[in-house]
This record gives sequence, structure tokens and C-alpha cells, in this order.
Amino acid sequence: TAALVTSRNELAKSEKLYKSLVESAEDAILNVDPKGTIISINRFGAKMLGYTPQGIMGKTLREIFPGRSREELDHLIRQVFEYKKGRRTAHELSMGGKNYNFIINLAPIIEDDRVLSVLLIAHDITSQKKLEEQLYHTEKLASLGQLAAGVAHEINNPLAIILGFSDMLLERLDPDSKQFEMVKTIERQGNNCKKIV
Repeated sequence: TAALVTSRNELAKSEKLYKSLVESAEDAILNVDPKGTIISINRFGAKMLGYTPQGIMGKTLREIFPGRSREELDHLIRQVFEYKKGRRTAHELSMGGKNYNFIINLAPIIEDDRVLSVLLIAHDITSQKKLEEQLYHTEKLASLGQLAAGVAHEINNPLAIILGFSDMLLERLDPDSKQFEMVKTIERQGNNCKKIV
């Protein structure tokens, strides 16, 4: 009898620890049956989906998630039940008018070689995805800046030579001559190019 009481105490401690870990997680953690009905969910997950834990229990994923997302999740859950192996997917969901990006792990809960339910752990990577996109755009802009600087340098070199020789020719030509006007036009247009660069 003492061993049974100790075993029950250990089981109660283990359940309390498990519940504490699940509830303190900043990931959506839910358990679904073969029909996609939510058996359990942590507070964070319910809140993220716009429900209370009590308000979401018994609902199916089909009721909660929109079109394509619903179909993809249904397919993955069926695979986990059929093959008894976990799955992992990156998933974009639209909820409440906002787009979210998740990494979702699906794991079978197996007893007596039978999958009883599927545990879904959804980790929100939306802000990480935005940072990656910003970094990508920043790198593109930096590359474009380097290209522009290189092009400017390559154009400025011949322009400096053109302007230098124009200046030398202007010193040698009669200011009233047609050639002077032509070289003056070359110099003016060369300076316009320099400003543009």
C-alpha cells in the first residue's frame, strides 16, 4: 500500500510538472484526435487562436483554420495517424487579418502500437521571418550601392580625361572660333555627366 501511495504521489508530481511546462511554454501546444478535434490545448495556444482554453475544447481544426491551411494540417495529421511517425512543417496562417509564420511539429501519441492522438507544437517565427526579409533587402541595397559606386568610379575616370583635354584645347583655341564653341559644348556636357554621376 505504501508503494502504491508513493507511486501515485510520483505520478501526481510528474503530471503537475508536465502541466506546468506546457502552460508556461510560449508555443501553441495542442492535442487532437483522428477527426482533428482538439482534446487539449495550453493557454498560450488558445489565446493565440483567439479563444479561451474552455471555448476551444471540442472544436475541430477545420472550424478554426482557414482553407488551404486546414487542408494541409488535415493531410499531415492523417499521415501521422497512418504511418505512426512525426512530421514537421513550416506553415503560414492568416488569423485575425494578420499573417503568421509557424514551424509546426506533429508527434504521434502511441499506446499499444496504436496512435491515440497527435500532439501539435506550433512555434511562431513571424518576427524572425520579417528580420530575415529585412536583412535580405538590406543586403540587396548594399550590393546595389557597391555596384553604383563602382560604375560611378569607372565613368568618372574617362570624364576627367575628357574634361582635362577639353580645358587644354580651350586654352589653345581662339574664343571667337567655331572649334572653341564645339569644345565648350563638349566641356559643358562633360560637366553635366559629372553632376549626374
